[in-house]
Amino acid sequence: MFKVRENSKVVNKTIYIAVGLRTDSKKEVFGLWLYLKIGFCYK
Repeated sequence: MFKVRENSKVVNKTIYIAVGLRTDSKKEVFGLWLYLKIGFCYK
């Protein structure tokens, strides 16, 4: 999670990275997803 200034407010953002290992032992990025946390969740 990292903090970013957006519209003069500081918001938390999370980025998910899917990484795999190929048969020749090289890493490959399969995808990136950005998640913006807007509210709070209580359990």
